[in-house]
This record gives sequence, C-alpha cells and structure tokens, in this order.
Amino acid sequence: MKKFTHRERVLYSLNHREPDRVPFDINGTGCSGIHYEAYSKLRDYLGLPKVPIKIAEKCQGRAELDEDFINLWDLDIMATYVGAPTKYNINEKDSRSFEDMGAISKDWEDENYYYSEDIFGIVRRKPKKYGHYYDFYKHPLTGDNIEDIKNYSWPDPTDPGMLENLNDKIKSLQDKDYAVTLATWIVGSLWNLMALQGYTRGNINLASNPKFVDAFLDKILEIELQHWEFVFNNLTVMPDVIFDGDDLAGQDGPLFSLDMINRYFKPRYKILYPYLKKKSPKTKILFHICGAIRDIIPMLIEVGVDCINPVQVSAKGMEDTKKLKKDYGSDLVFWGGGIDTQKILNKGTTVQVKDEVKRRIEDLSPGGGFIFAAVHNIEPDVPPQNLIAMWEAFKEYS
Repeated sequence: MKKFTHRERVLYSLNHREPDRVPFDINGTGCSGIHYEAYSKLRDYLGLPKVPIKIAEKCQGRAELDEDFINLWDLDIMATYVGAPTKYNINEKDSRSFEDMGAISKDWEDENYYYSEDIFGIVRRKPKKYGHYYDFYKHPLTGDNIEDIKNYSWPDPTDPGMLENLNDKIKSLQDKDYAVTLATWIVGSLWNLMALQGYTRGNINLASNPKFVDAFLDKILEIELQHWEFVFNNLTVMPDVIFDGDDLAGQDGPLFSLDMINRYFKPRYKILYPYLKKKSPKTKILFHICGAIRDIIPMLIEVGVDCINPVQVSAKGMEDTKKLKKDYGSDLVFWGGGIDTQKILNKGTTVQVKDEVKRRIEDLSPGGGFIFAAVHNIEPDVPPQNLIAMWEAFKEYS
C-alpha cells in the first residue's frame, strides 16, 4: 500500500475506507489536546529543545504544539478557529483569537485567582495555587423570562473580525497536507444554557420553564445559523471537519431523559447540521459528547452527525468498543477512544497502556472510520513514559 499524506489518510478514514495507517490526533480539536504541564514534561522526556510553552486555549490549559513535536509524532490533523469580533471590547493584554494565547477573553487577576471573561459575558477563574483549569464563576443570564433573552447583549455573529486570516490559515495547513478542523465560539445548545445560566438555574428551567428554554435555544440556533452563513459565504477554501457538540451525558448515562433530549435538542440539531452540510457537502460534522452516550447515538446519526468524540470508553455502555464498531461503525467515525484517560493513561503501567492501545485499534480501525486520539485532553497528571508507551504502541499496531 502506498504511503498517504496526512490529509489523504484522514479523508480516507472519514469516508470509512482504510488508509495506510490509522490517523493520529493530538490537538486537532478542542477536546483532543494535551495540557501544557503534560506537554512540557513530555518534551523534556523526549529530549526536545527547551522552548516557551504556548497556550492554545487557556480554560482547559491546552498546549499549542511545536513543529518539532508535530513532525516527530507524525500528527495528521490541525485545528483552526474563528477569531473574535472586532466589536468585542478587549485591551492589548487580552486575547483576540484562540491561537493568540488561547481563548477570546478579557483577563484579570486578584490575590488568589486568575479570571477570564468571554464574549458572552461568562466569567471563569483558575486558582493561582494548584490550579490547572478555569472553572465557571459568573453566569450572566440571570433572568428566567423571554424578555431577558431578547434584551441580553449577544455577540454579533457576522462581525468581520471573525474571518481575519481564516482562509489563509485553512489553506496553509491543507497545502502542507494536513486535515483541518474548524471550530467557533458558538458551540452547543445545552452547553450555552448551562454556561450562561449556571447548572442549577439551567436545569430548573429545563424541567419547569419550557417556554423560556425554547426561546433560549431558538436564539442560540439563530446566532449559529447567522454565524455559519456568514463564515461559509466568505470562505474560499473549506475545512475538512467542523467541530461542534454538546454535553448531554455523564459517566453512567444521559444527563436527562431521552424524551427531554428529543424535545429540546434534537430539533435544533436537525436544522443546524443539514444546513452545514448543504453549505459544504464534503465537510464532515464532528460532534463532541462525553460520557455514556450509547442511547443517544441513534439520534446523533439521524440528525446528520458524521463523527463522535471523545468516545469515552470508561463510561457505562461504552467499554465494549468492538460492539460499538459493529453497531454504529457504518454510520459514524469514532474520533477518540484510543486510550482511557481516567485510569489507564494517567495511572496505569506502560504495559497496560500498550495493551489498551492495541485493543482499541483492533476494535475500532477495521474498515476505516477511526481517528486515534486519547479520550478527551491529556491531563497534567499523565507521566511522560505512559505517553511514550501510547505512541510506541500506536506505531506498532496502527
């Protein structure tokens, strides 16, 4: 078999065909990266030159990977992101784009915390002592009436600043034969509800205030459609994958009844994803959804999702990846599931790591439709020798 380019390899897999080897992803999406602490330790362990570690996205602490590492580990996928609206009021010290030190945000600090406010007005904070991530701190949409939604200061989904250098970034990466994903700052119906309202208020409204929730989700869908129409109408080169998603499940199953998921979220997905495919028929839809999602998968297929990530193999009903592949592999690409990050990659032996990688590749790769990535981002507690074991096993079995 001929040796494929990075992009050819990914496109083959996305179309359920077997390339020369399984595509390998670290940092090709916002949820398949590596924390800057783990990346720094890994570079040292590999003997790579000392360089300042840049942050690709501050809230999750994802590192921006350097070219020497990308080439050494032969990565196949690169991420691009829509930038910040020019009307967003930020100063010189704050972040204009995802690539520019990691999130679209206004930043400040006090004695104990670092703070970050995004373009929706959501505030997160990270402890200065022992802090690894930014957690929600302030949820700005405090009202529960439809008027509160109408009067909220929503970001402009058609601001020209969002397109700054976007065509050049996509084209440059594809010219280097990488597959390219594209994400934006408007992600997920449920996610936005919880981020803007908080988990307590958001869940109460889901259960008891359907008119408000419908109005809210319709507003998010309206912004998404306006935004993607604007982006696609101004793109001269299309990404290979669009990254979207929602957090509908937990460790043991869906966070809500399937009736509630089908009532609130499915109808909006069923509008958004076919619309995206109409605008760019060859671009695949990658849906990020953690947890025990087996019961949700048929709905995702129905609304037009092409790939799911991160394939959380430690969650209930997700352990048997061979059966997942048998049941859904003809319809879905499994983007992730390469190795469990809750118990094995961070706490297992190198032998356990290699056995896990071998098993997941054997289960998920036949017939294509598999992108190897760890289950979600690689966390700061992962020892570098386990990452080396993962890489070595991938090279041996992929």
